[in-house]
Amino acid sequence: MTAYTPISQSKYFHVLKANHLWDAVLDEAKKVICTLAPYREAIGNKSISEILSKIIGQILALKASEMFGVEVITTNCDNDPDIIFIEDGIKYALEVKTAKCDDNGNVIWRGGEFSKRDGDYFFVTWNWIDDNCEFDIFVAHTFVKKTNWKPSRENYYAPTMPIEHLVIQENFMPFIGSMKLSKRGLPRVKLLNEN
Repeated sequence: MTAYTPISQSKYFHVLKANHLWDAVLDEAKKVICTLAPYREAIGNKSISEILSKIIGQILALKASEMFGVEVITTNCDNDPDIIFIEDGIKYALEVKTAKCDDNGNVIWRGGEFSKRDGDYFFVTWNWIDDNCEFDIFVAHTFVKKTNWKPSRENYYAPTMPIEHLVIQENFMPFIGSMKLSKRGLPRVKLLNEN
């Protein structure tokens, strides 16, 4: 098994959270999602989340490679992290998990069979703004240990990361959007353009 170093230990990490980089990522992501919007009922939010996750990974890798002049690859294999930065023989890893939130800001991210590995994660959530193709977004970073994932409540193999559990992780830091409390005092995401 390949050893990976968390991306937060690299000199690139803080730039990966920069507004100008995410502006470019979101511009490209919105173009693709807009082409899918007329079919969103047939495709379903889970599939759109998976597509959005792949788009974000691809664009982050491309833009980061251009900015830093290092090799940055994305993977399609669950055995490997989503994005890998390679410099001086060191492989820095970043995972991207994406899920749609409900209209109240509640969200549960699901992982795959190999999600229960230690590493840096960008947790992305989104929701439709209107009936067209516009959507809004929230992104947070945290380091997650494999023991931090929760077993699924349903008869489903995937481990989960509910927002209530994510916010108590040691290095949890939203950088697009923010947090709010529900009427019952539970943590909820506040999307970037939410009033």
